[in-house]
Amino acid sequence: MKCQFCDEQATYHISLYRQRVLVGEAHTCAPHGEELLQREHPVAVGEPFRERDEVYFDVEKIVISELHDQQLIVLQEVGGLARLPLVAGIYEATSLDRQLRGVPSPRPLTHDVIVQSITALGGVVQDVLFNDLRDFTYYAKVRIQHRSGLVELDVRPSDALNVAVIAGVPVFIAERILGV
Repeated sequence: MKCQFCDEQATYHISLYRQRVLVGEAHTCAPHGEELLQREHPVAVGEPFRERDEVYFDVEKIVISELHDQQLIVLQEVGGLARLPLVAGIYEATSLDRQLRGVPSPRPLTHDVIVQSITALGGVVQDVLFNDLRDFTYYAKVRIQHRSGLVELDVRPSDALNVAVIAGVPVFIAERILGV
């Protein structure tokens, strides 16, 4: 695929989302991709939503790069301007992009099985919480309502995002790790 701004090979595939709906995409060479990422600014929609000491975020952008092993997922505060960039592996980023685009898989993938297993065992995914930041690494939990009470599973943030999108639940980030 060619860059949409020149004749070079496209190496960046950028997907933009609002309320988990694809609103734009770009296929660019590295220089045009870097330029596009630098000039984009988040747009606040509605009022910021906070619950407890947690801030509501959702996926704003997924950047798939053919030049790097690590991919970029950008979260934006719902109704606010705060953004949080996350580095993810190619599998997690493309899986998240596939889910947000509504592209079915012929067989259940790992994140689908996680949500199916929770449901089969009598649980309901309540939400996802990014609860800690240690040594430049974010930590997340999938919070599950179960007849025995609230169950929290420690998961990688990229996996937590996939579970949240599949289950259709919100993503919260603890204020203390945002520096708010």
